[in-house]
Amino acid sequence: MAFIGSVIFGVTTRQDLKDGVMKRWYLRPDSSRIFFDPKRAPVAAVYHFLTAIMLYSYFIPISLYVSIEIVKVLQSIFINQDIHMYYEEADKPARAVMSSDIAIAQFRYLERLLLVHGHWCYRRISTMICYFFYKNITFGFTLFLYETYTTFSSTPAYNDWFLSLYNVFFSSLPVIALGVFDQDVSARYCLKFPLLYQEGVQNVLFSWRRILGWMFNGFYSAIIVFYLCKSSLQSQAFNHDGKTAGREILGGTMYTCIVWVVNLQLALAISYFTLIQHIVIWSSIVVWYFFITVYGELPANISTGAYKV
Repeated sequence: MAFIGSVIFGVTTRQDLKDGVMKRWYLRPDSSRIFFDPKRAPVAAVYHFLTAIMLYSYFIPISLYVSIEIVKVLQSIFINQDIHMYYEEADKPARAVMSSDIAIAQFRYLERLLLVHGHWCYRRISTMICYFFYKNITFGFTLFLYETYTTFSSTPAYNDWFLSLYNVFFSSLPVIALGVFDQDVSARYCLKFPLLYQEGVQNVLFSWRRILGWMFNGFYSAIIVFYLCKSSLQSQAFNHDGKTAGREILGGTMYTCIVWVVNLQLALAISYFTLIQHIVIWSSIVVWYFFITVYGELPANISTGAYKV
């Protein structure tokens, strides 16, 4: 997408000069004409390509790997504290030695380790990774749709801090809570019905069909959010002075919708709600409103496009 967008951007930039005047002047920031100079279209296309690569990298961020490692550590703590895997005679509990190695006191505890903790971990990690694809495609594809709508002007739809904090404060904790606490059935039913462990053996929850289904859901959600926000704000005044909504208002509205959509989608995907999951899901939404309120009140040279949004 970055390459295709850059080629289209370079071609349209070269064709943008008419009688010495740029036709789409309203899409060109005054402080960075080098990126939109029709006489230097190849250079502009290269700059656009590098910018697009950085923006679309949010599809699969480094936070995915960090979150998986955090979940592994927390799951190992649960295994260490499992009283049903404690050997009283030798005073030896189960111990998670490494991120993927488990030491058990007796071989008979292997049944509970596989059927209970193995089943839970497989479901949690599978859903967690699929959801990561979903939430970042939902977020990143709105950037692509905005670039397409603005003829690949290379003007970002979101403020820089919006881009940076999406996978840090507004959508990270709920997915970690999913990977740590979610349970489809209790430990007793895992032991009573050993066939549940076949989900992992047959790779039911991490097949290409399920991954592509989550990805399609992300594209579908992004399309709905973008066009719904664009249509609702088109040619309508948003303040008492009669000013119409600009790029900043559109970006802030889309971002708010995405924060709501991805967190509510996670709430629908959870099988076992705990108090912690309620706190992290709803607090992520509250933190976004708190951030945009405080950040928007800062001087315009600091908040830039988020000023008074």
